[in-house]
Amino acid sequence: MPSAEDQQIALIGKALSNPIRVQMLRFIGKEGSYCGDLTERFGLAQSTVSHHIRILKEAGLIHGEEQGTATCYRVDPTRCQEICRILQSTLEAVTGAKS
Repeated sequence: MPSAEDQQIALIGKALSNPIRVQMLRFIGKEGSYCGDLTERFGLAQSTVSHHIRILKEAGLIHGEEQGTATCYRVDPTRCQEICRILQSTLEAVTGAKS
């Protein structure tokens, strides 16, 4: 049975396995972005952008802030730090090297 940490790594890996999602994450950044902005920026259908947003949210990389009828998506810096810690710990266990 995979540990909770192993499941988190798999979820993160899924979220970051698509180059468009990586680009979206960079574009959203700490300033945030709306679905319409992402649709325009990446030339994708709204449903496709929503799909990518859902996967990024499931991994905890972004969160949405309701602003009237729209949602502004922002990167969650605390979660990103946690992800870095999890990955560093895992890689150190695998390689035996400390960074």
